[in-house]
Parts: sequence; structure tokens; C-alpha cells
Amino acid sequence: MSQFNDNPVKSFPANVALEPHRLVLMNSSGNAAYTTAGSSYTGVTTNRAVTAGDKVAVKLRGQGGTAIVCVDGAVTRGGLIYTAASGKGSATVSGSAIGQALETATADNDEIECLLF
Repeated sequence: MSQFNDNPVKSFPANVALEPHRLVLMNSSGNAAYTTAGSSYTGVTTNRAVTAGDKVAVKLRGQGGTAIVCVDGAVTRGGLIYTAASGKGSATVSGSAIGQALETATADNDEIECLLF
């Protein structure tokens, strides 16, 4: 059955335990899974960690506004963001840019505001 969602957030079952503010993609089973380096993405998990099988709220890409993203290391304000392992954003070029950093990060697991493409 087809459905329509006109909301910037949609819930998906979590493929594995997922942390907040991580980049995820919808896998072939319809579950949210962490991105890997250079992969595409469906959106960013919101403010709550979930266990495997639980529903996770995902801010969908292309819906406007900004999102908080957990990064894997140093990121410069204004720099481009790419997908990385464990659903993190990264300044390391891998695939297509998925956003732009609106804040500076200095270390792994820093969370920064990003404008997503």
C-alpha cells in the first residue's frame, strides 16, 4: 500500500541500535541503517537513541532547515560535509557532499549544525 508523508520527519525501524544525530539510509528491508563513507543518505536521526527494531525518527533530506550531525573529526565552519562510517559526517572527501558545516568541530563525536543538501 502506498502512502504519502508531507512532514520533514518520518519514522523507520532501526536496523541496529542507532545514536542521535547520525546520518542514515533506508536499506532494502525498509530499515534505517548507518551510512558508510561515500554512501548516499536518507536523513539524520533526531534526538533519541534507539535499539534495533525500534522506530527511529529521521529528519528527511531535502526538507529544508538545518540538522545537528555527529562528525568524525575536525570540520571547518563553511566546509563541505560527506558521509562517513558509523553514520557520522566528515570533512574527508568521499562521494558527493551531503551538506555544509555551519559550525566548527575539533574532535570525533562533536555535534555541529549543518545545512543538508
